[in-house]
Amino acid sequence: MIHSTLAKHQLPDLTALTLKEPDGIAFTKKEEWTKTLFGSQHVAVVSDADFRRVMRKLPPIQTEQYYGYLVPEWSNRSVPATDSPEVRLGTKLDKMNKDRLREGKADGVVVSRAGNFVNLKQATRIMIFVGLFIAAIFSVFTASFLYFKLFNDLQQDQRHYHSLSKIGLSEKEMKRSATIQIALLFYIPLIFAALQTLVGLWGLASLFYFPTNMIMVGFAAIGAYLILYTIYFVMVRSRFLSQLKRVMV
Repeated sequence: MIHSTLAKHQLPDLTALTLKEPDGIAFTKKEEWTKTLFGSQHVAVVSDADFRRVMRKLPPIQTEQYYGYLVPEWSNRSVPATDSPEVRLGTKLDKMNKDRLREGKADGVVVSRAGNFVNLKQATRIMIFVGLFIAAIFSVFTASFLYFKLFNDLQQDQRHYHSLSKIGLSEKEMKRSATIQIALLFYIPLIFAALQTLVGLWGLASLFYFPTNMIMVGFAAIGAYLILYTIYFVMVRSRFLSQLKRVMV
């Protein structure tokens, strides 16, 4: 296996690999896997004979040896279940290797797919908790800002609608106009935030392999937030309209 950061090569369109040497060796890609669980790296898998040819062409560089073990009973096409034997054995091997490294009894690192996946899930849970906490804080801040924004301008709006009611503005027309005014204030920022979230999730989905459709998860989260936001909108609208009704002629 040749890692792109060790072997200097050009990989312009991921269809071929050419070493930067006067008599460089060119390889044609037969198969490519673009989605991985922990991000993508340029790794070329070649035969032992081709690897020796490449190493003879390159100047002395630091190399690392990887020994891979494939267990046929463990599916390589889906993420492992939390209580699967693969996860239990992988986490046990990771812990054992860390203990041996700490004691100076090991000179290599054991990496397992299941162990990495468990670590990723733990990190994801922490990020979700922090994200929800920050989202809750900003949601309260946004709700408070919108509420005080509307009611700080209430006296000006009351004078405005009072003047319009004198020239024939009905209560129904006042409700429709005020509702549009409040809806624009509430939902325009939400639309931009939803678009930004979906674009960010689309970028993450193209870099990492996730067992679920991140775009659909994003739509579900946006839908839940939209429901809560709409409930708050209805409450604020009702209170705002009740204040405007008092000045209608």
